[in-house]
Amino acid sequence: MALDLQTILDAAGAVEASKRADTITAAILDGQPARSDVEALLNEAVEKFGALNAQDDHDDDSMLGLELLAEVCAAARGAQTSIDERTEEAKAVRDALAAKVSGDAETAETEEPTATEEPAETAEVVETVAEEGGTEVVAETAEVVAEAAPEPVAAAATPRRYDLSKIKTAPPAPPAPDNGGLIITAAADVRGFAGGQELSGMDDLVAAATAKIEAMPDGQDGVFVRAGYAQIKLPYPKELVASGANDQEVIDYAADPSRLRGTNGTSGLVAAGGWCAPSETLYDLAPLLADPNAGLIDLPDIAVKRGGIRTTEGADFATIWAGNVGLIRTEAQEMADPYVNKTLFRVPCTSFTEIRADVVYTGIEAGILQNSAYPELTRQYVEGALTAHAHKINASSIARMVTLAGTEVDLTAKLGPSATGSLLNGLELLITDYRYKYRAPSSSCAADRPASPVRR
Repeated sequence: MALDLQTILDAAGAVEASKRADTITAAILDGQPARSDVEALLNEAVEKFGALNAQDDHDDDSMLGLELLAEVCAAARGAQTSIDERTEEAKAVRDALAAKVSGDAETAETEEPTATEEPAETAEVVETVAEEGGTEVVAETAEVVAEAAPEPVAAAATPRRYDLSKIKTAPPAPPAPDNGGLIITAAADVRGFAGGQELSGMDDLVAAATAKIEAMPDGQDGVFVRAGYAQIKLPYPKELVASGANDQEVIDYAADPSRLRGTNGTSGLVAAGGWCAPSETLYDLAPLLADPNAGLIDLPDIAVKRGGIRTTEGADFATIWAGNVGLIRTEAQEMADPYVNKTLFRVPCTSFTEIRADVVYTGIEAGILQNSAYPELTRQYVEGALTAHAHKINASSIARMVTLAGTEVDLTAKLGPSATGSLLNGLELLITDYRYKYRAPSSSCAADRPASPVRR
């Protein structure tokens, strides 16, 4: 007869804490269950206790469930001991009766006192369990419970019931990732992944890379940051690993056709007359050569909350140089007309250039049935479209930079012994010209220098 754990818990929850052990033992031994039934009950109680303990709940209801399940486990083990003793006693009686039947008088006389005494005690124990609720067996089991089970937190003054359905079952283990023989593990400190966790493919690898990039410091110019987000290993059997001392042996073993064995023990390279079977269709697709990050210009990015931005270049040094600054008057001029109005430089208004935000998008359409039947093709087209998107936006950015560059400079003149030399010398001349035009330093950017003090 199968034992129901919920029924046993309900019976234990309806009595005081001091009587729970006796009640649980009586409920288990009621009906003389088989040892396998008690073992199944014990396994279920242990499993439920582990699941409830893993929930890390500390309310009174959870603590009551842990106490009841612990007492059920202790009582079940005591019941198993009682059943084992009862089985041994019955076996002794059977052996004694078998000795009488076989006519082995010496064996019968030797075992008869034990056989006549033990069955009487066994019968008395069984009768006590059936008529008085298991007084003697319960007393023995209760002593085991008192030693093994923890002391209850508080004695229940009123009947309390614990429902096993409150224990959450653990979710099934996820299937092992299939990475085509590669072992891809996440690095430490990657958001959303544990250190050393095995990744399940390209999607997890991209997610780990995105999480690592988003965690990098932002807004720090001239700082080079390097961080790993995954480790990819290609496992090889030890007989195919060259250690420096066995290189030739490994190469010979790898190229040895005799290790390609068929099912009948013969070599796998066997001549045949023909196949007679149609060709197999391979749905695998070759990877695209296009790289979404190859050759792209790296430009700083900003976020825009409105429909565009308005910027100004501020003061133009050429205008300041051409204005009324740095004027000189001689002493004679000052003595002749000391109160003459000085010529002043007036700060002009600046103009703002407005740049409106553009809409950049790539839309992909695929049939539901097609994507369901051949998802590899859809995935490859999506990867190719994203690569083309990145390169087209990059080309547009370069074209806009060329447009904003202003005056085109002809560098076709021969300024050196070769085309490369002419180009580099021409660029150096342009840099020198701009430095003189804007009085820029030759070793650093003007933005990095502190503002010059104003002399009065």
